[in-house]
Amino acid sequence: MDIVSGDFDSITDRSMQKAKEQGASIINTHDQDETDFTKSVRVLSKYCASKKIKLKSIFVICQSSGRIDQIMANVDTLFKCFKLEIVDPQIAVHLFSHDSFTWLLQSGRHKICIPDSLKMSKNAWCGLIPVGETCSCITTTGLKWNLNKNAMAFGSLISTSNTFDGSDFVTIDNESPLLWCMGILPIFHDICGTLDEEQ
Repeated sequence: MDIVSGDFDSITDRSMQKAKEQGASIINTHDQDETDFTKSVRVLSKYCASKKIKLKSIFVICQSSGRIDQIMANVDTLFKCFKLEIVDPQIAVHLFSHDSFTWLLQSGRHKICIPDSLKMSKNAWCGLIPVGETCSCITTTGLKWNLNKNAMAFGSLISTSNTFDGSDFVTIDNESPLLWCMGILPIFHDICGTLDEEQ
């Protein structure tokens, strides 16, 4: 553990003491105009720059507990990372929860590898959501319901509750940023089943 950052308004004394015992740097960020998530990415970016660490990706373990305001705040941070240049645009920031994997697709062409356990699952799901602005043109392959030069916007068309067509990859060509999300519970079930067999 290198850094513990936040406003610490809900941390327990025990957790704080444990972090200190493990030698973590405690960085208190009081700014209430940004979430702890946004502030933590800022802290991480400065820390990596000072240590000359080059990141390829940032993985954020998160849980919304079903609160739509926290979900939207997490999505907002994904946009801020790039629009405010909190991190290098080449660094992808991923949200990783117990049942989903989410990240922002910048404009361009993307190729996403789909694990076998998702390709074969009847409960697999994915979505493409135009948050923040209209995506005037998007084309996909590898989805059950593909898009072909469609425009996407709230109040018009968004792609939710989609799934995969069995291909190894999903490709996405988009002219504006889009939020990509996919369910990952079948992957965990596959791993847990393998572990049970090995015991």
